[in-house]
Amino acid sequence: MMELGTLGAFALVSLGMVCSPGPNMIYLISRT
Repeated sequence: MMELGTLGAFALVSLGMVCSPGPNMIYLISRT
């Protein structure tokens, strides 16, 4: 069973990626 803190952090990161796909995609592409 996952800890609540870990699950919350994962949910927060996932939500951030969904809410701002533009900047994140640009960053990932520039890193490759």
